[in-house]
Amino acid sequence: MFVLMSGMLGVNVDLWALFVQDSVPARSDREATGPFIGHVDSKQALVWYRPVAPGQYTLLVHAGDSTQANPVKTRAFSNRSDVADDLCMTWRVTDLKPNTEYRYEIRKGDANGDRLVDNVDCRFRTARVDEEPCQVTLAFGSCASSSDFFEIWEKIDQQNIDGLGLLGDTPYIDSSDRELNRKRHREFLQMPTLARL
Repeated sequence: MFVLMSGMLGVNVDLWALFVQDSVPARSDREATGPFIGHVDSKQALVWYRPVAPGQYTLLVHAGDSTQANPVKTRAFSNRSDVADDLCMTWRVTDLKPNTEYRYEIRKGDANGDRLVDNVDCRFRTARVDEEPCQVTLAFGSCASSSDFFEIWEKIDQQNIDGLGLLGDTPYIDSSDRELNRKRHREFLQMPTLARL
């Protein structure tokens, strides 16, 4: 079941939603999953990524538009992918400005390493200042299948949502095997119709 909500949000609303970037989705454990933008407010953002191998990875965050009045400023955030965490990692990008668009890329190793993720859709916009109301459209769903009903993601995409909250058994997995659950979650997040959101 999926619910679409739209309305005005007031002061100090803290929303956790999953934003999916339009990147080429992986099809197996041998391909990366993500990146995904998680919580974003007026001062910070979370970026989640699952690379194919453990090691150090760097998120480069760019602000500005290359004009003399607004030159591009780049900040680097490093993190480590570890097998104990199923290779998953999250960067907390802090000290951001409200209502500002940021572009990002992911590199293997340090800021000069091989570029792994960098496309036109790798971007996010911070929220307006906390006291300023704004309209937000959110979709919520649960018990989604990773093998059927791919068209539901296309219908959700047509609604121009700002965020997607996946609740409960998403995807639905009738097993308590952790490795199987991790594999099924990766397959779910790699579905092309979901990744296009």
